Amino acid sequence: DKSDNALEFADSAKAIFGTGSDLNLYHDGTDSIIENTTNDLYLKSTGDDIWIQAADNVMIQGQSNEHGIIVYGDGGVQLFYDGSAKFDTTATGATVTGKLATDGNGTSLEVQATGTSTNDLNNAIDVKAFTTGTAANGVGTKMTFYGSMTGQNNVELGQIGFHNNDVSGAYGDFVVKTRPNGTSVERMRIDS
Repeated sequence: DKSDNALEFADSAKAIFGTGSDLNLYHDGTDSIIENTTNDLYLKSTGDDIWIQAADNVMIQGQSNEHGIIVYGDGGVQLFYDGSAKFDTTATGATVTGKLATDGNGTSLEVQATGTSTNDLNNAIDVKAFTTGTAANGVGTKMTFYGSMTGQNNVELGQIGFHNNDVSGAYGDFVVKTRPNGTSVERMRIDS
């Protein structure tokens, strides 16, 4: 419309691009649609970032309308596997549905907490971990604790764990170790 200084389309009238009508832009009376029918659709910015902003939620779906990512307005974010929610951010942190594991080359899963604590254990920072696993010898399941002290970061402070060794007769023993001066020392053992 020349008077509006705009190119105007009625509902469901399409702007069509490509010899085979490969790209269609239109409004169907309810929703606005960008429809690509050939190969991939790229959104490319060579200047800076790409922003996707909604008045409410943002949804990314894979094939067969399966959710992949949902960003809720004034709420959390959900990550999906094969249409099933597996990771949810919440007002207090995040929730994992299923297992959270390291890659095939990993031997540990790190959980970190930051803040200021005192010598009073009741006011210390909590790091809660639940581990499962097996090993042929020695400690089958363990948690290792690290801390920071003056001039030192990520210093190993100690371990707790369950032995899993039928040969030594230590199957199920609960062991507590500290690491003074860099040497691991067993401090307590509860026999199974």
